[in-house]
Amino acid sequence: MRRSAINFILSVTILLTLVPAPEVMGSDSSVISVRAVVTSPSFCWIIQPSATLDFGNLDPLNPVDVNAATTVTFRCLGFFGTVYFVGDDDGLNETGPNAPRMIHSTNPAWFLPYSFTIVNDAGTVPFLALQTLNITGTVQGVDYAGALKGTYTDAVTINIVP
Repeated sequence: MRRSAINFILSVTILLTLVPAPEVMGSDSSVISVRAVVTSPSFCWIIQPSATLDFGNLDPLNPVDVNAATTVTFRCLGFFGTVYFVGDDDGLNETGPNAPRMIHSTNPAWFLPYSFTIVNDAGTVPFLALQTLNITGTVQGVDYAGALKGTYTDAVTINIVP
């Protein structure tokens, strides 16, 4: 008698392991997002912490386009050379993309638009080689012909991404 009871229990156990679980019986699917980020073994740093794009004194009685230029130097640490990209934030008083403007120092209702261009904003720089960014800008005469007398300023932040 004992022997048949043991066989019955074993049979039930075997049958239970052969029956698929309920979640496997139906057909369903799931989407798994796969993501990886390969970081650059390079990094860049700016050698000089500030530069000035100085348009000088603008004469509203002789409103001609005035150009200015400056440079910013940086180095990159990448053993096989570093590909870099430079971007800017269009300044503190921008009206939109690529539309920077300076603000009057005492009357915040007055602005003076200007252009801001980083000439060599992408490239490859060798290991630790000094790289120079050339930055140019223009204030158009038509924009300051009727401007309020005074000092206008802005601050543009640039970022170098290896």
